[in-house]
Amino acid sequence: MAVPLWAVGRNLTLVSLTPMTANPSTGVLTAGTTYIITGLVDELEAEEQVTTEEISPITSFRENHVSLMVGTRFRVAEILTTPASVANSRGPQLPLIRTVLLTVGYCQINWNHGGSTNVGLGLYERLSSPWRGKGKQVQTMSLLPVDDGVFNWIMG
Repeated sequence: MAVPLWAVGRNLTLVSLTPMTANPSTGVLTAGTTYIITGLVDELEAEEQVTTEEISPITSFRENHVSLMVGTRFRVAEILTTPASVANSRGPQLPLIRTVLLTVGYCQINWNHGGSTNVGLGLYERLSSPWRGKGKQVQTMSLLPVDDGVFNWIMG
């Protein structure tokens, strides 16, 4: 049976998470098993964050923030289902991916939204499960920004 349109999201046609293992000597990342979770994504967020420092002389009363780093934090939320349900015969994927990420740490996230293909790299931060009294239940995975090529962390 096809995944219902409400479960796909507007023009969101692919969401996959691939655990990545870092070689301790070279820093090169090697891909593990890819998990496709498109059908039951409730929310996907790529949030750019800029780290700044206020640098100004002691004689100035005006703030002067200087950009030091930029990165993207990722959050993906999955609607929880029972395995063998109509919407998801596999059951929730994020708890399974979390188990792998606790060992390897890094995760590549791919998503297609509208006509654009996107990819990001993050470090596993947490999986949260806010239980609600009614309505759908979701789990949210958060990934912290990781440098994906400028220094040691090279997609291999």
